[in-house]
Amino acid sequence: MHAMPVKDARSEAVVFIDIVGSTNIMNTYGGYHFFSLFRFLEDIANRIFSTHNCLFRKGLGDGFIAVFENNEDAVLSSIEMLAELEAYNSGVKEKSKLELRIGIDFGETNVGHDGDRIGIAVTAAKRIEGLLAESFSSLSVDKSLYPIKNRIFISYIVYNSIRKNSHIACREIGWAELKGLEGVRYDIFLVDWKASWEKMGG
Repeated sequence: MHAMPVKDARSEAVVFIDIVGSTNIMNTYGGYHFFSLFRFLEDIANRIFSTHNCLFRKGLGDGFIAVFENNEDAVLSSIEMLAELEAYNSGVKEKSKLELRIGIDFGETNVGHDGDRIGIAVTAAKRIEGLLAESFSSLSVDKSLYPIKNRIFISYIVYNSIRKNSHIACREIGWAELKGLEGVRYDIFLVDWKASWEKMGG
């Protein structure tokens, strides 16, 4: 799924996916167990991303980066992934459950010869994925209701491009300054993936 670059810079949707509690899983159940789960997740990601025109995907040891031509494919694939994992988690023991955090941004990326991406959108997506409640200068939700896992956070530029899609439900989370991008505040939105999955007929 590694696309050869056709030019040095593109405008793309960048998705960061992180396995929640990966260090704890590894320390508790061992590296073999964790990497078996990672390979299982990788199979799911490959299948879902390929149906949503993924341009590039790379494993990161405890998650993935995936790049899409447009925000809609990025968001829809993320919704589908969390929905499939919810069904999977309902039928396995605690040690085999997989829970994710997903962050998505859109912007210019620089494409390496191997297809890998760097750029502000890449950094932003990574930081959005890992946002804590205390990272926000203002929250639009009660702190006790702040989602910490199985969530999809997107930047305003992503939200603005998909908000008219009747299958995708979103709500504002608040304004945050991202580590490594000081001086710029991002308006962050939560994709209600369960409501969206129902709208999609899942």
